[in-house]
Amino acid sequence: MKIGIDVSRLAFTRTGVGNYVYHLIHHLARLDGHNEYFLYPRFWSCYPKRFPIAELPSNLNFKVWNFEKRSNLFGCFLFGNKTSMAGEVDVVHSTNIVAPCLKNSKLIVTLHDLTYHVYPKWHTVRNVLFSRYYTKRAVQRAYKIIVDSESTKKDLLAYYKIEESKIKVIYLAAAPYFYPEQDPSVIQTMRESLGTMGDFILYVGTLEPRKNLEALLCAYARLVSENKEIFPLVISGTPGWKYSSLFKLVHKLNLSQKIKFLGYVSNDALRVLYSTASIFVYPSLYEGFGLPVVEAMACGAPVITSGVSSLPEVSGDAALLIDPKKTDEIYEALKRLFENENLRNQLRVKSLKQSQKFSWFKTAQETLALYQECM
Repeated sequence: MKIGIDVSRLAFTRTGVGNYVYHLIHHLARLDGHNEYFLYPRFWSCYPKRFPIAELPSNLNFKVWNFEKRSNLFGCFLFGNKTSMAGEVDVVHSTNIVAPCLKNSKLIVTLHDLTYHVYPKWHTVRNVLFSRYYTKRAVQRAYKIIVDSESTKKDLLAYYKIEESKIKVIYLAAAPYFYPEQDPSVIQTMRESLGTMGDFILYVGTLEPRKNLEALLCAYARLVSENKEIFPLVISGTPGWKYSSLFKLVHKLNLSQKIKFLGYVSNDALRVLYSTASIFVYPSLYEGFGLPVVEAMACGAPVITSGVSSLPEVSGDAALLIDPKKTDEIYEALKRLFENENLRNQLRVKSLKQSQKFSWFKTAQETLALYQECM
C-alpha cells in the first residue's frame, strides 16, 4: 500500500500539529516495514531547502513527494484541481483541514478541534471563514476522519451532517521524553537556568483567549492577597493571538513580582518544569485533546484542569476538575492544593498512572489500522 502524509508542519517550530506529525511518522516507522510512504509539504516555501529531511525517521520506507510547479500545488490544495498524487497513492492522510483534491486515492483527514465553530470570538473573522470553508470541504471529501477525543467527535457531529461511522477517535499521547526527571544535577542546572528554584505553580500552553489565563490571573491574585507566601506562578508558552491584555492585567493586579513568563522552552526544560512543579494548572475553556495535561501527568505533576470538552477524558480521576468560567473554583482548587501537600502527593501518583493509558505506539497502531481499512 502507498500512503501519502502531509508533513508540512515539520518545516516550522514544532508545536501542536507539528508534534502530532513528528511522533506519528516516527512511531509508524517502528511499526510498519511493509507499506511505502509518500511524505509531502503543502507550502511552496518548504520546497526544497526548508523541508527537514533530518526530521524524518531513517527506517521509514518513504519518498518525499514534490509538486513540480507552484501552480500544481496551489491548484490541488486551494482551488480543488484533482491530482493523482505521486502516481496512484492508495491513501492520503491530511494532518490538518487543508486537504488535497484527489483522483484515485482515499482521503483521511485529522481534525484536532473545532474552536472556530464553538468559540468563533477567539479567532479573527478571516481565520473563522478560512477554517470553516476548508473543514467543510475536507469533511465532504474524506473517506475517514480522525479526531483526538470523543468531545471533538461530538462537536463534529453537531456542526456537520456526517455519518458517525465515518469518524474514528484516536487519542494522542505525551512524547517519550516526558517522564519524571530524577537526576539532581540536571534538575539543579535547569532550574537555575530557568529561575524556578523552590516551589511554584505552572501553566504551559499558548497565550491565547481560550486558555483562560485572565481567569487564572484573577484567581491567583486573590490567593496572593490572602497569603504572601503563595507559590510563584510560572507561565511557559509562546504568544498566540489576543494576548497583550494579559501583561496589562498582570500589572493591574500588582503581580509582576509573583509571575514569571518563560516563553518557549526546550523539551528538556519542559520536562524539568513539569517534574518539579508543585501544582500544574490548565484552566482551558476548550480543547480538542489537551496535550499539556498528559505531558504534566507523565512527569508526575499534580494537576488542576477544566471539567469541559476533552479534558475530563484525558485527566480521568487523576486531577482536580474545575468550571473554567468560575474564577472562584480555580481559586479554591489552587488554595486546596497549596495547603495540602498530602493531596499533591496523591495526585502525583494518580497522574503517572493515568498518563500510561496513552501512548504514541497505540496512536500509530490505530492510525495504521485505519489506513488498512481504506483498502
